[in-house]
Amino acid sequence: MWLPKERILCTGDAAINGSSSVPGREGPRNKLWDANLANWPQVLNKAEALHPLRVLPGHGEPGGIEILQGQRSFIQDLLDAVRRQVAEGKTPATMTLALPARDRDWTPTDLSSDIGIAYAEITQHKPAGDLPHVWK
Repeated sequence: MWLPKERILCTGDAAINGSSSVPGREGPRNKLWDANLANWPQVLNKAEALHPLRVLPGHGEPGGIEILQGQRSFIQDLLDAVRRQVAEGKTPATMTLALPARDRDWTPTDLSSDIGIAYAEITQHKPAGDLPHVWK
């Protein structure tokens, strides 16, 4: 939801704020199974083009466009890293990813589920949300 006069953007789960103001506490993480990972960064680009002053994410603390930028970087970096390893013939069980430091607030401690979801979307050429899956 966009409030143009106030320049406030409410993103729902399109963006979360993974950083936490509580030292040593990990912030929220997105569940990716209902997503279209390849399209997600484009959606965030459009949201950022609104030039919001405040972003109210689906989870986590409010902030500014850094929330949109961080979410976009994480998704794009995840997809790029998994694509490279798919091109090398690797499967999710054999993949190891080292995402850039800028992704740390959006990266879960265990990336295996996110890797598997990105792998499924890339190799099956369909949005993850369109693929059969079981929520965990």
